[in-house]
Amino acid sequence: NILAWSDLSDRVIQKHTPLLLGDIGKRFGIGASGVSQARRRLCIQMEKDRKLRKRVEKIEKEVRLSIMKI
Repeated sequence: NILAWSDLSDRVIQKHTPLLLGDIGKRFGIGASGVSQARRRLCIQMEKDRKLRKRVEKIEKEVRLSIMKI
């Protein structure tokens, strides 16, 4: 199962910014429900794929660290 880059981006943006789902969706050309579905798909894939979960956790850690530097 191929995971869209936007699914990961949606999750990271939603988790680490104050943006609302609709605002995130506008950046990707989708609606708020599309953002929610993308995040749900990513969570399901992460439950099944340990390597993916580790990669996502690493990316989120890097985002947190970069935000702390600002």
